[in-house]
Amino acid sequence: VESNTLRDSLREERERQEVMQEDHRRALDELHEQRRGAESTLSRREEEMQLRIKTLEKELQTTIPESQLVQVQEEALRGKQELLGKLQQTQQEVERLEDASLSQTQRLEAKMREAESVIDDKENRIQVLCLEVKEAEEHVIREQKH
Repeated sequence: VESNTLRDSLREERERQEVMQEDHRRALDELHEQRRGAESTLSRREEEMQLRIKTLEKELQTTIPESQLVQVQEEALRGKQELLGKLQQTQQEVERLEDASLSQTQRLEAKMREAESVIDDKENRIQVLCLEVKEAEEHVIREQKH
């Protein structure tokens, strides 16, 4: 009976670990998807800003007097610097997400190792109990024969 209880407990622990592993895989997939989305957004923004800068420069060359040209070029430079600042922020956020993911992965792996150790201990205990039950049964049979 105790052996069956321990086996059930072991099975439940394994099922719980499998659920934790699947949750971890989903969390990692979500982090990777967030990163891809952030990188894609960054790329689109950069392309849009480059196109905007080129368009402004063309407009400047054709319609704006020289004095205003310098002002518009400065605005374009500020826009470019702003874009670079946003790019750096996004890269830092991606790095932060990667670090968080790595940390979470390490914590989950440590928990998995701990759970596996508990499972191993329980399996060993079940084996010991099974041997004790067998020895006790054999002892009872010998006693009954005498």
